[in-house]
Amino acid sequence: FGLCQKMSWNGHLFWRGPEIIDGKPFAAWVNRNNAAGFLNITLAAALGMLLWATIRPIRRGEYEYDILRGRCGGGIYETINSYLNRIGQMTGWQMVSGTCIVVIAAGIIGSASRGGFLSLLAGISAALLWMWLKGRRKLAVSVLLIFSIPAIGLLSWLGLSGDVKERLASTDISDFSQTLRYQNWSEATRSLPEIWVTGSGFGTYRYFYRPYQQHSAHGVYFHAENQYMETLVESGVIGFGLLLTVLLLSFIVILRLSRSRLIGEEDPVALVGLVAFITQVVHAFLDYGLTVPSNMLLFATVMGAVAGRAVRKLANGQGNWSFSLHELRPRITFLLLSILLIGNSILGWGEISRAAVAEQAIKDAKRIELNETSNEAYNHVINTLQYAISRRPDDIHLSLHLAD
Repeated sequence: FGLCQKMSWNGHLFWRGPEIIDGKPFAAWVNRNNAAGFLNITLAAALGMLLWATIRPIRRGEYEYDILRGRCGGGIYETINSYLNRIGQMTGWQMVSGTCIVVIAAGIIGSASRGGFLSLLAGISAALLWMWLKGRRKLAVSVLLIFSIPAIGLLSWLGLSGDVKERLASTDISDFSQTLRYQNWSEATRSLPEIWVTGSGFGTYRYFYRPYQQHSAHGVYFHAENQYMETLVESGVIGFGLLLTVLLLSFIVILRLSRSRLIGEEDPVALVGLVAFITQVVHAFLDYGLTVPSNMLLFATVMGAVAGRAVRKLANGQGNWSFSLHELRPRITFLLLSILLIGNSILGWGEISRAAVAEQAIKDAKRIELNETSNEAYNHVINTLQYAISRRPDDIHLSLHLAD
């Protein structure tokens, strides 16, 4: 969808949504970096599905010759012929997952997100190294050749390779310390002595770094474009420590699930977790995708599935853990989770209603700023803003528009 929308871009999301003026959208995201981060997680799922579809026939004994066990000849012609034979021997699930890999990889590259492209390379490299260490060198080479080349060819066929080349050519890291992004990070660090424990609060980065700004800028940084820096400023060492703890525990679970030297039933899940983890950790250095709800929920779901599989492996006596949680009864667990989800939904509904009032008040304020109207209209907007502030007293946007 993102590639199709980019080829027929008319300035509107979904061709009919709000007009995008300053953003660099891709697919359903206003920010192409967020889109690339999301797609990298889906790429991890596609790679895991390919591995599952590949080892499934071997475990069931349906056939012996497949993409894992085929042998390459000594010459170039024999090697090419061998890989063509492997493609011909692919099952339906392998072709479906392979097609997903090609399309998703093409979407990540086609989004022209440099951070997304870098995290894609990191994720693919991690997957290839993982397969190599598992003794499946032929599988690693097959994934690299059979699926990466068609992804690049798809972009060229769609006529989007020029945009990608131009975007990548604009990357200049010869003097990274002079870039606007690095200057913004260095300026934001000056605020840390003041708020290093608890941070400035979620969503306040755009306001808190500005008193420490020493370089001219054409606009305001709503985000740090660095998940670690933004978390440190907004949440302090407490939030930053929690983020690192979650990432560390996720990595430990992935390692525990991948301890076997041979590929087994748990390895497709381990591969999904590994690629998703590496891509998001790398991408977080150049984006704030982990705080975007869609990306955060998908990543949490994937890591939860990996942890669940690891616990299942432990329950079957296939591993040891240095720590564990007491198991709750299923009915009690279901009841507690239901109460938690329902309560969160109620709180969320209240916040949505308050946000809708605030959004309408801001729209009225912007409309009156562009047109000369009567005093009654001004009084109506002022009253609307005051009412919205009474419901959301911590909304700085409302306070700014009321001051104007």
